[in-house]
Amino acid sequence: SYIDQNQLQSFSPGVFDHLPELRTLGLPSNRL
Repeated sequence: SYIDQNQLQSFSPGVFDHLPELRTLGLPSNRL
């Protein structure tokens, strides 16, 4: 799915701890 950069900024930092796949994609990639 896709998310806006504004939504990314609204995420709590802890979300990335639960979504390691986001780290592998690397930001500012919006593709999950």
